Amino acid sequence: MKSCFSITILFAIVGISVLSRAESAAKHVHGNATLQISLEKNDKVVLALALPGESAVGFEHEPQGPAEIQKFQATENLLKEKFANLVQAPAAADCIWGNPRVLVDYSQKGHSMWKVDIFAVCAKPLAKQTIRFAFAEHFPALTNLSVTVRAEKSASTTEIKKGSGDLVL
Repeated sequence: MKSCFSITILFAIVGISVLSRAESAAKHVHGNATLQISLEKNDKVVLALALPGESAVGFEHEPQGPAEIQKFQATENLLKEKFANLVQAPAAADCIWGNPRVLVDYSQKGHSMWKVDIFAVCAKPLAKQTIRFAFAEHFPALTNLSVTVRAEKSASTTEIKKGSGDLVL
């Protein structure tokens, strides 16, 4: 029980660190999202997504009226409950996903940024494994997903067009 609590605290700290990096790296360009993936000792992974409101829900302001509220809530639920469907780790890695933190930042005048951070613990290392991205079906306005993968001694960035495709870590 004590080690489970320690791991949770560790992931909270690492998640905040990765999210901060994603926030600073995220430029607000409609159609473009950023995803930071941090591989921690090959069995843990921390992800931080930054997605402009226009690309996430089709508007930048706080939701107004029933249709926008419904779209907002559906997107929030998708990101909270089905994030593992958007960023698919190989089944053989046997990853257990934590609960994502989803927030919408309205601090840029006239713009909003959806931010998601989540971690997973995998039974097998993700290094050299293929991750599949499936954002296009749910976010048709997304034209480019910039994915930065950080490992202990390396970092690389890859552009995933339309938010769908595969990437070998």
